[in-house]
Amino acid sequence: MADPGRRARWAGRAAIALALATAAFGAVDVARNWHAMRPVAPGDMAPLFSLPRADGGGRVSLADARGDVVLVDFWASWCGPCIRAMPAIERAWRRLRGDGFRVLSVNIEGRAGRAAALAAARRLGVTFPVLSDDGAVADAFRVTTIPHLVVIDRRGVVVAVHRGAAVDLDGWLADQVEPLLAAPRP
Repeated sequence: MADPGRRARWAGRAAIALALATAAFGAVDVARNWHAMRPVAPGDMAPLFSLPRADGGGRVSLADARGDVVLVDFWASWCGPCIRAMPAIERAWRRLRGDGFRVLSVNIEGRAGRAAALAAARRLGVTFPVLSDDGAVADAFRVTTIPHLVVIDRRGVVVAVHRGAAVDLDGWLADQVEPLLAAPRP
């Protein structure tokens, strides 16, 4: 009859070997596909999307904004830093929209959050379009933190990304957007 202690040791060793092999295969997969897991970064082409306006006013497409400088703002109505960022985004929008600047404000709360998103936008005096995302666009940009701001140039290339609360969002927006607007159109 076999020793039960010996069997238990072999079973433990087999379990450890299986766990190590699984971890090794996972690490290889991450190494091969790291670019698909990282957030969209400067130099990347912005993922194209089309989303419904939260107010029911039709759809807005990033492709329709080609030729303009675009700020995509991912946010939620329950996010304090997102709400605090809105006035600076509105100021930039009002000041620069005549120069070819667009803001696409992507609320990540989906259909269920449309009323709260619209209420927050009205309370803040937001005049740029508020879009409703059920998660597909946030996933395409690999958004993991909000607020998540993405500046896209006239050709559709991401030039700047800001995640989290901003100390001087007015200055950051001016530094990122104004040079793009001053550059000749492609």
